[in-house]
Amino acid sequence: MRFDGYLYLDPDGGAGWPFQLRGTGPGWGDLVVGGVNVDAGETKVLDVSEKVPEASVKFGRVMVGCTFNYAGLYDPEHEPSAGDRALLPGGIGGIRGDAAYFPQGRDHGGPRQPIAGVRVVLTSEGRCPIVAEAISDANGFFEFTNLPVGPDYKLFAFPPAGWRITNEDREEFIWLLRDKPVDGWLDFIPGDGPLPTQPADCTPPAVVTPAAHGGLASTGANVIGLSGFGAVALLVGAAAVFSTRRRRTPAR
Repeated sequence: MRFDGYLYLDPDGGAGWPFQLRGTGPGWGDLVVGGVNVDAGETKVLDVSEKVPEASVKFGRVMVGCTFNYAGLYDPEHEPSAGDRALLPGGIGGIRGDAAYFPQGRDHGGPRQPIAGVRVVLTSEGRCPIVAEAISDANGFFEFTNLPVGPDYKLFAFPPAGWRITNEDREEFIWLLRDKPVDGWLDFIPGDGPLPTQPADCTPPAVVTPAAHGGLASTGANVIGLSGFGAVALLVGAAAVFSTRRRRTPAR
């Protein structure tokens, strides 16, 4: 059975991320015009090149994505796709947090009640390693600074008794911006609820030591790994679907 598959780069950059390669220019060869055919059982490796987008410096990352399908068939909702990323070292950013209760909802304004004593654990690339910890102060504020830009970060909130979090931050990732703190909002309502599982701490040697501010802050070792970027497109006669993770928009 012949599999007339092809690989092409989405000209809209997938989700429209500004740090994603566009798949244009002579460095992409036949991928730019119609894709590359792959027979069943055949493997092709294509070395491609493109100038890293300017936004990659701001976000500390560059991404590439591709899509597989039968030749002549356009089905964007069911096309298997693959992607990868690389981090760009050098950028430093931070998270400026706010732990509070808004009876009418944060988006609707109204009165704000700060929640002091919330223990906030910051992790990198999922549940570990733990990067730093902070305690929200009397105004409900906390802050993490001196963080490498590029990796995915998560916040795990442990509120005092009588409060429960409404936004499941442990399921969302935070992208940092170079030289500009991003918001890490934590919304609470009265009542007791399940607490997140304490993230595992599998700390390798430190790269950069971040600082945490607010209340009784304490810091841990940052263990972010940084790598260069080289894009290689691997074409095979079958493809797997790569799931995407829900991410928080960094700029508000």
